[in-house]
Amino acid sequence: MTQKSELRDRMRIHWDVPITMDDDLVLRADIYRPPQEGKYPVILSYGPYAKGLAFQEGYPDQWQRMAAQHPDVTEGSTNKYQNWEVVDPEKWVPDGYVCGRVDSRGCGRSPGYVDPFSPRETRDFYLCIEWAGTQPWNNGKVGLLAISYYAINLFSSSFTTDADLFVVFRVFDPHGNEVVFQGALDPHTPIGQGWLRASHRKLDPVLSTEYRPYHTQDVRESLIPGKVYELAVEIWPTCIVVPVGYRIALTVRGKDYEHPGKGMRIKSFVNEMRGCGPFLHNDPDDRPEALFGGRNTLFAGGRNPSFVLVPIIPKRNV
Repeated sequence: MTQKSELRDRMRIHWDVPITMDDDLVLRADIYRPPQEGKYPVILSYGPYAKGLAFQEGYPDQWQRMAAQHPDVTEGSTNKYQNWEVVDPEKWVPDGYVCGRVDSRGCGRSPGYVDPFSPRETRDFYLCIEWAGTQPWNNGKVGLLAISYYAINLFSSSFTTDADLFVVFRVFDPHGNEVVFQGALDPHTPIGQGWLRASHRKLDPVLSTEYRPYHTQDVRESLIPGKVYELAVEIWPTCIVVPVGYRIALTVRGKDYEHPGKGMRIKSFVNEMRGCGPFLHNDPDDRPEALFGGRNTLFAGGRNPSFVLVPIIPKRNV
């Protein structure tokens, strides 16, 4: 495979640039640069969704919905270089940035075997960042900007077999009907959710605060059946105004939240979306029924004062 460079749409584009890893495997990247020679900051992404697959072609349903609801995204661009979950170079390169897209190992134009969220993949990403920071067109600054898989890949976590705790913040109208909201993809999203695998309950005493637990994710602490454990579950922050007469509820579950009724389907995802989007905690290897299909007991009051911490906004003095 050979790389190619050309001037197109007010950008200098380098296709299939080789980046050699420490095991001699060569990843491939597309680099979008300003046409003028110089040193620029880099916005880099690394992931499995194929750098050369157009957003419109790979995810037509999501593209049509985004273009209809957020026309500002497509405005001012030919949209020829739009790619799933990464920046549009036609919006960034004119402002003096270099945009780099790397196909992860085993995906797109990069050889090898796919190993999502593995130490090897994290190492590859690190080496790509170091590579970008030493290129003659870089000014020494490399930023990472992305969402979903591309953002998650900045971290590495391990799997274990244990109890899972799912916490759901919900709103109900005066008639008892749940009020749901439009999420990134799912139109049946509750106002807030949190999840914790009990064996990863260890907290970082320095980073944790009264209102936000930070879990170290560096050790597996298996549960002893019958023993009571304290678990601090972070509910992702949100901000809404709940009308008078409505109720706020907290639901604790042993599996993903599911909005009743028929969910939405998108062609590019297998799972029906019923409140958690297309990404569910139902992998049989990660959550085997024999280990996660049992009964868990919640304790509240007395020596085990379970609680939910919510902010109180004081009234403004008029």
